[in-house]
Amino acid sequence: MQIKLMDLIEKYKNVKPLEIKNQQFFNENIFGCIVSVAILDEVTMFNFRFEETEFLGGHFHDCLFKNCKFHNSLLRKCKFWKCTFKNCEIVNCDISKVEFDDHIFNNCRFINTNLEWSDLENCQLIATELHGINFNATIISHLKIKND
Repeated sequence: MQIKLMDLIEKYKNVKPLEIKNQQFFNENIFGCIVSVAILDEVTMFNFRFEETEFLGGHFHDCLFKNCKFHNSLLRKCKFWKCTFKNCEIVNCDISKVEFDDHIFNNCRFINTNLEWSDLENCQLIATELHGINFNATIISHLKIKND
């Protein structure tokens, strides 16, 4: 039986930090969930939909988000190191005060998303669309952009 991310979040909701390592999760809808102080290391998420979900103070290392949708969600004060978002959609989200380091966005769409006070360092935007993005006070360094 496949372990579900939502089941782990519920089971360990009072454990801080929630640590998940070397796991793969498939085909989940996560709605109205708050995940604070989580550490995800080498975690893969395929075909996820996050709706009105909050990630607060999370640390993500070497994670893959593939075919994921983030709608009306909040990622605040999170850190992403060497992660990849592939074929993802980020719509009406608040991704403020977030650090992305050596991160890849491949074939993603950002629509009406707040990235203010975030830091994008050594990131790649490959065939990624940006529409209605708030970059106020965002630090962007060594960004690579490629349209395939």
